[in-house]
Parts: sequence; structure tokens; C-alpha cells
Amino acid sequence: MINLTLVYLLFNWLLIVGSIYLGSLNPYLYPISFFVIANRQFANYLIGHEGVHGLIVKNKWCNDFISRYFCLFLVYVSFDTYKTYHLSHHEFLGTHLDPDKSLYDFYPVDRKMFFKNLFWYSVTFKMFRDFIVYFTPFYALIKARSLSKLLQSDCLEYLLFNGLILVLLGQSGYLGYYVLYWLIPLILFIPYYYFVSALQHGLIHRAENGINSRNISGHPLVMEIFLPCSTNYHGIHHEYPNIAFYNLRKVYLKKNKPGSSYLKSIQELLPSQRIK
Repeated sequence: MINLTLVYLLFNWLLIVGSIYLGSLNPYLYPISFFVIANRQFANYLIGHEGVHGLIVKNKWCNDFISRYFCLFLVYVSFDTYKTYHLSHHEFLGTHLDPDKSLYDFYPVDRKMFFKNLFWYSVTFKMFRDFIVYFTPFYALIKARSLSKLLQSDCLEYLLFNGLILVLLGQSGYLGYYVLYWLIPLILFIPYYYFVSALQHGLIHRAENGINSRNISGHPLVMEIFLPCSTNYHGIHHEYPNIAFYNLRKVYLKKNKPGSSYLKSIQELLPSQRIK
């Protein structure tokens, strides 16, 4: 039986490699390469999220290996750190124990204030400090101050893997390509990754009907661009976290769950008028 998750992952990497190749042939194609690469980086990170839930393959070692080395490490995310925080997010969604709550709890916010805060968080590097705390192993290990914790985590694998990539790229003369076609798309799209958390939970986590995650409806191809890997069916994912991403739409349609459009969801979170 064909593993659709691995097919999707392979498709993402082919798009990334093809985009780098096209951009290297013609500099005018770089903007297209930039957006395709950033989009597929996000998609691969979400496949890593599938791995956190043990949904890539049935064998645990293979599942974790694929999630680490083909998805998360490459976008500087520690599998162990992310898994710890993310499973807590599922368990404590909407409460003060939810590690993601700060990403969605302050909405709605008017658009001018949103972009002002976005600029401020970027120039002060707060957003990137938050990324280091949530996604990399360093902050947790510094707090633990324990050699045994270091050896039990994937911190050494994380450092060796990314360090080896940088050394090999530097030795082969491709480090500039790595910065241009990998790091820049990754860094500049971090604010959007954060906003996706707001799309998934902002406002709706306070609903009295027990619904705490948003389903966003739309054409599958459009959703694959803006919310890849079926992350638009986040309400379904929280209700059924053991269902693979490619089956979420089927469950959404079968259960006839409520959903809103992508643009309507943004308008709810970012109204044009100042919130009093």
C-alpha cells in the first residue's frame, strides 16, 4: 500500500529542488522560487508534526527518524522539544498551561496595531527568541542544567546534523545558495507560521459550544498554498489527533463540521476598526 505521507514529502522536496534550480538559471525567477520554497518548508514542518503524532509510518523509530532528518531538523526544529510542547498544547488547549496560548489569546486586534506589533517583534528579535525557546533544544537544556538531560534529548543530533550541513556547504562553495534559497525564505516566513496558530485557535478557543479549534474551508489547491498539509482542518485534527492529514478533509465532510473561509477568518482576527 502506498504511503501518501511519504509521497507528499517527496513531492515537496522535488518542488524545493526544482525551485532552486530554476532560480539559479534565471535570477528574475527568484521571487517564485522564494515563495515555493517557503511554502514547502512549511509543508515539511507540518509533516514533522505528523511525525510528532506518530502518523508518518507505523514503525516508531522510522517515524521519528523521518520526522527529524527530513522535516524538522532542516528547519531548525528539535523533534523532542517540539513534541513536548505540542502534546502539552493538545492536552491543555486554551488554558494557562497551553504553551501556544500567547500566539492566539490576544486576538482580535485591529490591523494597524497588528502590523505595528509585527514590525516591533521583528526588529527586536522577540519573534526569533520565541522560536528558539519553543522549537530548539537550547532553552530547555539551559533551564535543566543537566548532562543527562542533554544526552537523553536530540540536542547533539540536532547540532551535529545542522553543523555537518553547514560545513559541507561551506566546503563545496554552496553556502551562499543555502542562505539565499533556504535561510532567507525560512526566516522571513516565521511571522506567517505564528499567524497560522491564530487562524487555528484565535477567538474560537473562547467559544462556549466546546469548539476550540477552527476549520477553514476552501478549494483544496488554494488551501494547499496558504494552509498546506490539510492544516486548515485544525478543528478536526484536535478532535481526532490520530488521523493522518490526508484523511482530515474526508472526516470534515462526513461530519459536516462548521467552517469559515480563509479571508473571513482573517477578518475576524484583524478587524479594520480599532478594538476597544
